[in-house]
Amino acid sequence: MFFNSIPKIKTDGVILASLLSVGACLTTNAKAQEVSFSGFATIGATLIEHDELSYRSSLLNQTRDGVSWRSDSVIGGQVNITFSEQWDAVGQVVVQDRADRRLDNYIEKAFVRYRPARSWAMRGGRLDSNFYMLSDYRPAGYAYTWARPPLDFYSAVAVAAVTDGADLQYTTDWQEGVVKLGVLYGNSAAHLASEDGTKTNFDFANLLSFTLEYQRHNWQFKATSASATLKNFEYADFNEFVSQIRAVPAVLWPQAQNVADYLDPAGDKAEFAAIGVKFDDSQWQIQSELASFKANWQNLPDAKFGYLSIGYYLDDVLPYFLVSAHRPDNKYTAITAPALPPGVPANIVQSIQLLAHTTEDAAANSFIDQNSVSLGIRWDFADAWALKAQFDHIRMQAPGSALFGNNSLDLKIKPKPLNVLHLGLSTVF
Repeated sequence: MFFNSIPKIKTDGVILASLLSVGACLTTNAKAQEVSFSGFATIGATLIEHDELSYRSSLLNQTRDGVSWRSDSVIGGQVNITFSEQWDAVGQVVVQDRADRRLDNYIEKAFVRYRPARSWAMRGGRLDSNFYMLSDYRPAGYAYTWARPPLDFYSAVAVAAVTDGADLQYTTDWQEGVVKLGVLYGNSAAHLASEDGTKTNFDFANLLSFTLEYQRHNWQFKATSASATLKNFEYADFNEFVSQIRAVPAVLWPQAQNVADYLDPAGDKAEFAAIGVKFDDSQWQIQSELASFKANWQNLPDAKFGYLSIGYYLDDVLPYFLVSAHRPDNKYTAITAPALPPGVPANIVQSIQLLAHTTEDAAANSFIDQNSVSLGIRWDFADAWALKAQFDHIRMQAPGSALFGNNSLDLKIKPKPLNVLHLGLSTVF
């Protein structure tokens, strides 16, 4: 069972020390008036059968084959500490199927909040990045309709789902509804691991985002604009590999410098924009989000992605239909070794061919081009309990299967459609 296979978490000393320092500071300087604990859990069985691909619910997670209890299962706990009408603190830890099991990858929230007035709130610490409609409750399966957040939208953007920094929010009444404006600044660190355990780390540094939300009656709207600088990219022997490409004379490989620039994100600017809408009148539930990402980086190619979900309430049962897609802005272009003139030593020819081939494999492994159709049903059979069943049919264009693990040695083979079946139980407590 999932409870018996919770991963051993590798402690990140800096993060742990920071949390302990914040806790000690709060304990020393303020006496808590109220402390409350809450939690949520989804225990789900996922079935996937595919010769080339293995499944994961997020780019941050481990890939799984066959029947898995880990892929869609999540257990989270949250503590809320109230010190006064103006001051409170929140901490949230979520255990899920992370590929890199450092502590940093399990801490969703750890912030202190100050409310100087009814309409204003300031937070500092680890925050949800607030980019998406599900930002505040993304890990809590009971809080949304589907088995999981739509993969075509939420799998890739999960790498920047939390930010270490500060934000300012302003809330006011307007036109029979509520408007919320937000600005956030900080750093979002991504920690990934491949199927063979190789680690990939990078930062969205100097991340600055602006959000606008509006809720009125049965409607909810949200718009986001964000930018950041890509920094601190770490991958096994990456710097040496890029240096070797840059060292190839232009007369032998004219595209070498461009290839190296596309591989190396150092200092590049990433931009993200999204808009979302939800309608729920207790009969129909309709929700959609569209987003655009640009960074001119091989590991996260420029793309547009989104989804549309339609559900209809039948008392405590909600059947739904979901369509989604993740489309690259540019078609995939294979990186090929240059045609070298006669007389070039064989060892140099082999070295350049190896550099081009390795770069091509990396580019193919990072390319995302897919669309999905899902059918599901949610049954709220008891207070705070929901049973969900969902079937996903996912089609990919070659070689755009990067949201999943690719077990095929030949990345040019067009991936066959991927079918995923989920049966899960979600609760809050």
